[in-house]
Amino acid sequence: KGLPTFILDAGNLFFAKDKVLPGTPAENAIVYSDIILNSFNKMGCDAITLGSKDFGSGLEKLKALEDGADFPFISANIQDSFGANIFESYKIIRKNDINLGVIGLSSVFLNDELRVSDPLPILESLVDEVASKSDFVVLLFHANDQDITSVKNSGLDIDLIIQSKTTRRSNDGGGARIPVFSCGDRGKLVYRFEVEISNDSEKITDLSKLDREIATLDRQLRKATRNNASVEFDLSIPSEKRKFDEVERLKTRIRLVNEKIETTQNYIKFEKIELGKTVVDEPEILMIVDEGKRALETLSSPQPAIPFNRRQ
Repeated sequence: KGLPTFILDAGNLFFAKDKVLPGTPAENAIVYSDIILNSFNKMGCDAITLGSKDFGSGLEKLKALEDGADFPFISANIQDSFGANIFESYKIIRKNDINLGVIGLSSVFLNDELRVSDPLPILESLVDEVASKSDFVVLLFHANDQDITSVKNSGLDIDLIIQSKTTRRSNDGGGARIPVFSCGDRGKLVYRFEVEISNDSEKITDLSKLDREIATLDRQLRKATRNNASVEFDLSIPSEKRKFDEVERLKTRIRLVNEKIETTQNYIKFEKIELGKTVVDEPEILMIVDEGKRALETLSSPQPAIPFNRRQ
């Protein structure tokens, strides 16, 4: 549609485990991480945050990946063993006169090379600064559910949270003021968000939540009317009167929610895209993957034997 598009990832991107075993598993994992990095460069990724698994081959390897990336690694609360920040805390990404503020955070995890600070105080200290520079603020959060709940209840000026560190696949952003989405694991899904902001004084509405509410209300209405839109109730019978009242309540709620959907000026809505056979492969990405496969085959090929010389 010619609209500015931002490609983001919320962490645990490069490795499958918090600690990659040495030897062949480590060599294979490094090839996979290079495939992912080169593919994300080609796709035009705008920013990622880091999760515990991204350090699976050590901080030095992750810094080498960062050096080869065409996009920033961001994390506000992951520090080195001396307590110094390793990555930028946030990034303001500007496209088509839109300023997207992206903050990276992680829940506390253990790693001998790192210090990971409590994320909420750090978020509280910088979110106003980011919001003042942005039209829309996204938090990329490698988070446990306790930390997600704390942020949702905080009232901080955040418009959208993308959560990793979970296998859940969200159907909407939840019931809190800040919508939270998680996209499952192993890269099987892409979530496409469409954001419209037309009124600076209006809060942002999660249309996916309202769409799901309409679907639920429609099911309840069909059940209450036995799939008969013109069903009549004998209001002289108490049980029939209760059914009639319930049908009217459902119809009223459906009308109000539809009015909200039609009149809201600021909204988020999303599409869940399964990366299956129906999604056309990008030839340049396939070339990167094929090169990686050849590298993996070389690693797994038996090496020629070294002749044994009794004189040595």
